[in-house]
Amino acid sequence: MTLPFVELVNSRRWQVIQDYFAEVIGASIRVVDPLGVPLTGLSNPHSYCCEVISSSSRAFGRCKKCLLFSSDTDAPRDLPGEPGPFLDMLSGIHYDTCPFMINRVIIPVRVARAGGVYGYIVVGPLILGKRRTYPEYFNLSKDAGLDMNGVIECIERIRVYSFYTIRIFSSLFQEVAACLLELAAQKAIVPEPEIAADHRPTGTVPGYVTNLMRALFETAGSGVNAERGSIMLFDEQSKTLSIRFSRGLSDRVVRETKLRIGEGLAGLAAQENRVLFIDDACIEPSLKARMHVPGLKASLIVPIRDKNRIFGVLSLSTRDKKHKFSKENVKSIGHLVKMVDRALGSPDAAEGNNK
Repeated sequence: MTLPFVELVNSRRWQVIQDYFAEVIGASIRVVDPLGVPLTGLSNPHSYCCEVISSSSRAFGRCKKCLLFSSDTDAPRDLPGEPGPFLDMLSGIHYDTCPFMINRVIIPVRVARAGGVYGYIVVGPLILGKRRTYPEYFNLSKDAGLDMNGVIECIERIRVYSFYTIRIFSSLFQEVAACLLELAAQKAIVPEPEIAADHRPTGTVPGYVTNLMRALFETAGSGVNAERGSIMLFDEQSKTLSIRFSRGLSDRVVRETKLRIGEGLAGLAAQENRVLFIDDACIEPSLKARMHVPGLKASLIVPIRDKNRIFGVLSLSTRDKKHKFSKENVKSIGHLVKMVDRALGSPDAAEGNNK
């Protein structure tokens, strides 16, 4: 039998990671055990679930056992029964619809080599695909005794996601959880110094780190519609950054690019531990001088590291004026990278640097 999620993963560390992801995705998040008992506090409570629904006893009766309700009691919550039509058989991510036609995403937390489900990450409220018509929402709200104006105002603040986008975001969060569980499982049998050396991205990168970095790259690139990009990993032995994942780069560039800390934009971001955002409004000549690819309208370079060591660098860019990165893009990608930082770094680093 598997140990409970909260007995393996440091709760304060996880709450920081969970809060980052909730802000990026614009929804509430919590983790429940396999029986539906809440294991974490609710991140980013949404007014639709926690205020509007609570205002009516009839609506409350339909939603009081929902996994995303504001109460933090140990009462079992509603888990999906038989797999529904939106169940993704490859990843196990379940797309569910509440009685008020709002969606939630239920992500199983498991480690491949250990088997079994440690718990579920529940994300919502979300709208998948597109919003329903106002008359549909009105009829449900009237039947439940809800104020229609309050309902519509809240529904308009619920983010709409395509199934593809929410699957990419959910996969990243799933990999973060798997990474933490892998590290926890290793610590049970290997001393801490050996763990630190083992999971550091050197020439031989553990599988869960590779999966986590791949998921970060796919999620970040999809989130800002980047045409080009890469994740470079740092090798402790050679003291260089090399490309592990890429989009829009030639095979020669991927094969031959090696940067020391301080070299190029990626090396500078790693050295100074800061996000570099370069567009037409950039006023730092030293940054523009390091851009060797003509025609780029915006570039975003983010170091992946904790306070003690560098793991790698995420770089994204675009030539399309319509897809120039916004300040909100930069903020969201920063939170995604911090989430990965906290998963790979030490618990002390996560707890002491959570802003």
